[in-house]
Amino acid sequence: MTRILPGVIAMATIVVASNILVQFLLLDGLLTWGAFTYPLAFLVTDVMNRVYGVSAARKVVFAGLIVGIICSLIGSQIMLQGDGFTYPAVALRVAIGSATAFLVAQLLDIAVSTVEPTSVLPSGAFHHDPSRRRLKTAMSRSCATRNAVAEPMATRSATAGYVNPSP
Repeated sequence: MTRILPGVIAMATIVVASNILVQFLLLDGLLTWGAFTYPLAFLVTDVMNRVYGVSAARKVVFAGLIVGIICSLIGSQIMLQGDGFTYPAVALRVAIGSATAFLVAQLLDIAVSTVEPTSVLPSGAFHHDPSRRRLKTAMSRSCATRNAVAEPMATRSATAGYVNPSP
């Protein structure tokens, strides 16, 4: 838990900042300041995924989700008045939509950019898992087969014992 604590703190800070900054409009309501802070959540998720792996990244995302839900619960208790109506600062449907969008987007980001952690060997070379070695071997065999097929016709003709009429 202590190894992912910086990621949890960063995600919580970003979620709280985005929930606060979404109130401030730019360009006549076309954009909010929260649109500038929220993409940093993807950066935190990607760094945690790259450094500590999928499990740690998911834990950070779920911590961010819990912080977002707490922010929404607090926002739903704040009542605003306007045009003769009293309404909550955060509507329930907005809170549910926001939480769902956050969870789906972050988990999809983890699934798409999943990379197992690598360790640097003393020689400076990277250590990769064996499945990549098998893939690389299969690809090199495929390239060797393709090169054999693309071998010039004259060479194959000469080895087969007949002459190729083309120069």
